[in-house]
Amino acid sequence: DRETAFGGAEPSATMDVSAEDLADALARLSTVKDGAPIVAISLGTPHFSLDEFESLVALLDGRRVSDRIEFFVSTGRRVLAEIDARGWHDALSASGVSVVTDTCTYITPILTPRPGAVMTNSAKWAWYAPNNLGIEAVFGSLRECVESAVSGEVWRDESLWRGR
Repeated sequence: DRETAFGGAEPSATMDVSAEDLADALARLSTVKDGAPIVAISLGTPHFSLDEFESLVALLDGRRVSDRIEFFVSTGRRVLAEIDARGWHDALSASGVSVVTDTCTYITPILTPRPGAVMTNSAKWAWYAPNNLGIEAVFGSLRECVESAVSGEVWRDESLWRGR
């Protein structure tokens, strides 16, 4: 909320973001076309929070990631301990999700080197990974990443990107 984000102070500047701005960001952060096959999903740059894990578990809803897809989520040790305590780590593992602790997949060699694109909901990851890893990146929402992981190819919720 605004109180927490700004510590009670007014923001020094605000900016309006249009649907066209979002569509432009999507186009600039994705190096392959929609519908392209993907080989991995990489979430958690910056590290996934407990709230983000709660959303991920709900979106997967017990479904399994495609056998063709590696699915990684980076987080910190404290959050890992909490998802373990809640049983979410086991549920994620059963769905084909691997949790990576205290590092990012565009820095540490975690992804299996193979041809194909990697999808992420992190603009930071989509910006740095192509240069750091020499791979193609696909940017999308958390839901788009989950649905793409289950289907094995880029899936879009067009209502998010109406400006394109």
